[in-house]
Amino acid sequence: LTHDFCISNHAPFCRSIGAGHSHNSPMLRHSAVSEAGGSDKEVDILQFFPMAFMVFCLLVFAQPLLKCIDLASDADVVYWFGSWPATIAMLPLLFIVASYFINLRSMASSKAGFFLAVLGSSLVLLVLGERLSSSAGDLAMKLLSFECRAFPGSSGIEAALTDARRFREQCEAEMDGRAFVIQDCMGYASALQEHVRDWNYLRSLEEEQRCSGWCEYSQPLWSFGVSLGDRCSYVVGAAMESRIDRNASQLLEWSLIIIAFCSIGLALCLPGIRNAGLDW
Repeated sequence: LTHDFCISNHAPFCRSIGAGHSHNSPMLRHSAVSEAGGSDKEVDILQFFPMAFMVFCLLVFAQPLLKCIDLASDADVVYWFGSWPATIAMLPLLFIVASYFINLRSMASSKAGFFLAVLGSSLVLLVLGERLSSSAGDLAMKLLSFECRAFPGSSGIEAALTDARRFREQCEAEMDGRAFVIQDCMGYASALQEHVRDWNYLRSLEEEQRCSGWCEYSQPLWSFGVSLGDRCSYVVGAAMESRIDRNASQLLEWSLIIIAFCSIGLALCLPGIRNAGLDW
């Protein structure tokens, strides 16, 4: 009806209507005309970019993120380095989710979303890998040497172990010569409160790593059957030197590879991104 009205009356506003429906859409947008209704249906491909980019980043960072979680939850890492590795390990996931909302708000690819998800996450992994590798290597050198008692962390464990031996000696009279472990003694729960962190760590080493004592091998306190094993400081030092340091170094290498590949890909794709009309 509007078309017939324009032809018969030569209304001047018809020229503005025609100009408003020009098909000068960006390169990344596709317009399709419905033959049945004759109306324009514009499909914006960029509306799928935020979700597609987030899935891409999750796939790229899946392996290093799993390695981060494995390192951060390791009992030796938690005891010696605290909770900061676990906190830092969560940052890449938060960055990727944040970049999704940044891209979603702009309804396209944005520089802020890209650099936050890719370079931001890579730099976090780089720092985490470097710090853990350096700290684990330094701790391994101290624990594997004969100067095990020379630094505060190790001397504190040795003092807690000495208190555990004294508690066991007081408990022997109650057991009437029966074989027992220290956690079977009466009053162990209250005594544990004073050394909960050190005693639980030493117990896990005895039960899982089959070692005993700390700077020197001694009779096991929390488990049966550990005989002629290694001192636990040596076992922890070997774990720091092999497992922790190796995994942290792999994390460092992985982050450098991601930064290199993304930098090369960005340099190759940047002209096409700008030609597509995106503000980069």
